[in-house]
Amino acid sequence: MAHYHEYFLAKARVYRQNVFLALSPPWFRSYERTFLWLAGFRPGLAIRVVKSCGLEFTSDQAEMLDRLSVETKDGEKMITDRLAGLERQVVAPPMLVLVRMVRTEVNGMVNQADTAVDRLAEDMEVLVECADYLRGKTVAKVMGILTAAQTVRFLAAMAQLQLRIRQWRQLREAEARGDANLNLP
Repeated sequence: MAHYHEYFLAKARVYRQNVFLALSPPWFRSYERTFLWLAGFRPGLAIRVVKSCGLEFTSDQAEMLDRLSVETKDGEKMITDRLAGLERQVVAPPMLVLVRMVRTEVNGMVNQADTAVDRLAEDMEVLVECADYLRGKTVAKVMGILTAAQTVRFLAAMAQLQLRIRQWRQLREAEARGDANLNLP
């Protein structure tokens, strides 16, 4: 968990410098980006992984996981709704006019475009922070529901999912290049 915490601190430093870099990392390929939700995994994915890794739950554990699933979906929806509002602002006519005028300064209009983009970046930072908080809270609650042995299996399953996504991407890239040697670990 200490490594998980360090990861979120390092990620926060990145998105405070450039939130758009965290939202769409250039080192990710399009397949990996399909799994991104506000610069990370959807919190509900943790619950789906724990339920699919072959663990047997007590009735209390199953009930707590179900409640956590509903709570997490509500949190995801709230954040997604706020993201949709920001997206509507970006495509709103005044923002589009400012973006089109970026190359030609007219009575300080470039400065207004910079201000609008800065405001958007600040709003996106807040949403990424909210998403990271929900991710961390969800994983912590999952781990609080599970026994120590179940937690180890859950964390291993999460790591394995990430590795499989990367391996699948590497395989797809090798196929696209026409590589004959498609041996992946």
